[in-house]
Amino acid sequence: MTDNELDRLALAAASGDERSLDQLLRHVRPRMMTVCSRMLPHREDAEEACQDALLQVARHIATFEGRSPFTTWTHTIATNSAE
Repeated sequence: MTDNELDRLALAAASGDERSLDQLLRHVRPRMMTVCSRMLPHREDAEEACQDALLQVARHIATFEGRSPFTTWTHTIATNSAE
């Protein structure tokens, strides 16, 4: 899925489309896991941080306005979860 497609899906999820949110979370999970794995040496810690990041995305998706790429938004969330 391209970044533009992710952005469109994120905006649909932000407007309340739950199916878009589910699809979005499935697509961004590998990227978020990669970010967390690079910051945390133990796989269990990285998985926990990734789950926390995904939960934060789900809770705060309504605040995504599309002013920056969705991947930038999620990268920031994943980084903060892994700190």
